[in-house]
Amino acid sequence: MNKKYTVFLSSTYDDLREERREVIQTLLELDCIPCSMETFPADNDEQFEFIKSVIDECDYYVLIIAGRYGTIGKNGMSYTEMEYRYAIDKGIPVLTFIHSDISAISFEKSEKDEQNRKKLDAFIEYASCNKLVKFWNGKEDLAAKVSTSMVSVIKRHPTNGWIKGTPILEGINSINNEDCSHLVDDLVYVANKCKEEKNFEITHRLLKWGYTLQPKKEKVLKEYGGLYYDEKKYEGALIYWKKLLDMRTCCGHYYLCAAAYDMLGNIEQAKEFCSLALKYPDDGYYGKAESLYNRLMKK
Repeated sequence: MNKKYTVFLSSTYDDLREERREVIQTLLELDCIPCSMETFPADNDEQFEFIKSVIDECDYYVLIIAGRYGTIGKNGMSYTEMEYRYAIDKGIPVLTFIHSDISAISFEKSEKDEQNRKKLDAFIEYASCNKLVKFWNGKEDLAAKVSTSMVSVIKRHPTNGWIKGTPILEGINSINNEDCSHLVDDLVYVANKCKEEKNFEITHRLLKWGYTLQPKKEKVLKEYGGLYYDEKKYEGALIYWKKLLDMRTCCGHYYLCAAAYDMLGNIEQAKEFCSLALKYPDDGYYGKAESLYNRLMKK
C-alpha cells in the first residue's frame, strides 16, 4: 500500500520564502505531502476555520519560527501561533524549528513593532517547551534538521498516513484560486531547481502537485509541458501546452504547440500553429516562431 504522510507547514511567509522552498523540497523527497496553508490568508474566522479543518487531517505539523510574529488575529494572537496551539490541542505530533540567533536576523526580516516583538519572544518561549524542538541557522541547516526529524518522528510516532481517496486532498483541491498561488509558485521554483540537477522524478512530483492545486495556472502548465518536452515526450508536452491555448491565445502558446507538433513529425499542424503565432504581438516568442516557420516552409 502506497502510504504518504501529510505535513502541515506553518510559518510567516515573506521573510522565510527561501527556507520554506527548501523545506517543501525536503518533505517531497521524503514522500510527504506538504500542506503549506500559511499562503491561504487567514484574515477572518471563516478562513481560519478552514485551516483548522486541514490541520485536523494532517499527520504531522512543522512550525518554523524566525524574526517575525506574523499577522495578528482578532484575539491579539498571530495566526501562526493560533495554528500551533490548535495542533497541540488536537494532539498532532508537532516538530518545532526556531532560529538560533533571532538578533542576527536582518532588520527587514524582523519585527519592527515593539509589542509584536514581545509577543514573538513569548511565543518562542512557549514553543521551546515542545520536546521536538530544534534550533537552526540557514536554510540548508533547517532543511537537514527537518529531514532527520521527520524520519525520526515517523518511526517513533507513526500515524495512519494518507491513501488516495481520503478527504485531505479533496479539501485542498477546492482551493483552485489565487489563495494558494504562493505555494504553487514555490513548487514551480523548486521544480526548476530539481530539473537543473536532473532529478526528474522529484520534478514531476512537484509539478503534479502544483497542477493538482491550480490546474489553470499558466506557469504550471508551461513548466509541466516543458518538462515533458525536455524528456522528448512530445505528446505529453502537447497536452499541457494545448491547455494554455484553451485559456489564452497568444504568440507564445501557439509557438509551444507548434514546436511539439514539429518534434512529433506533424509538419502541417506545426506550420498552421506557427502561422497563427505570427498573427499575435511579440511576447518573447515571435522570433522563435518566425524562425521555426521559415524552417518548416523549406520542407
